[in-house]
Amino acid sequence: MKNLLTFCLLLLVVGLSAQTMQLTLSDAILKRGSTFAPDRLANLQWIPETTQFSYLSADRQAVMIDQGEQAQAMITVDQLNKACQTDLKRMPGIRWVNPNRFYFHYDTAYIAYDLDKNQGFLLTPHARGAANTDFLYQYNQLAYTIDNDLYTATIGIPKTTVKNNIDRNIVSGQAIARYEFGIGKGTFWSPDGAHLAFYEKDETNVADYPLLDINTTPGSLVTTKYPMAGQKSEKPAIGIYHRMTKQTVYLKTTGEEDQYLTNLGWGPNN
Repeated sequence: MKNLLTFCLLLLVVGLSAQTMQLTLSDAILKRGSTFAPDRLANLQWIPETTQFSYLSADRQAVMIDQGEQAQAMITVDQLNKACQTDLKRMPGIRWVNPNRFYFHYDTAYIAYDLDKNQGFLLTPHARGAANTDFLYQYNQLAYTIDNDLYTATIGIPKTTVKNNIDRNIVSGQAIARYEFGIGKGTFWSPDGAHLAFYEKDETNVADYPLLDINTTPGSLVTTKYPMAGQKSEKPAIGIYHRMTKQTVYLKTTGEEDQYLTNLGWGPNN
C-alpha cells in the first residue's frame, strides 16, 4: 500500500512537471500584449435599465448582447455605417444612454445611434486635432484640448476657446501631477453642464527631458517636461469656466505653489 501511494505521488509530480512551461524574460516582455495577453471582453458595460450587458465581438465587427447561455450580435459595423453614414472599419467603443440608444466618437464628431429607429444622429462636432475629449451627453457639451490649449464645443459650434496659452509652459485641460493620485484627466463638467472645471499647470520651472523619436530616419531628439526627483516641479491651478458668460475664474488655493491638487470634482448641487 505504501509503495502504491509513493508511485501515485510520483506520477502526479511527473504530470505536473510536464505541464510546466518555462517563461523567459524575453517572452514576458515582448509577448505580454500577444501570446500572454489576458483574455478580456472589449467595451464591456451594462445596458441601462436592463439586466443585460454588451461588449464588442472579438473581431470588432459587432456589438454583442448577453443572452444568458449565449450572445448574439445586436448591430454590426456595416449596419452602423449605413445608418450613420460613417466609414468605420471596425466597431468603435460605444456608451449606452438608455436601452435603445448609444453614442460613439467618429472622426471629428460624436454620433448617437437609435436602435428602434435604426438611425444615426449628429450630436457635437469638434475641431480636427482634438485630444483629451470630455463629452457630457445630457447637454451636448464637449471639452477638448489641442496642444496646450483648452476648448469647448456644442451643437453647431465646434470650437470655443476657453484658454489660449501664449506661454507654451502653461498647459490647460490636461491631467497634472504625472497622473499620480488617480488623476486621469484634466476637465470636469458640472452636472448641469453650465460650468467646466479644469486643471492647469505651469511648467516653467520643470527641466526639459530629451527623448529619442524612432519614427524618423535617422532618429531625432524631442523634449518633454519631466520633474526629476529633487528638482523643481510644476505649479498647479484650478480654473472654473462659465459657459454662458465665457469667463474663467481661478480657485484661491492655500499651501506651497507646487503642491498637489487632488480629487477635483463637482457636488450634486453644481
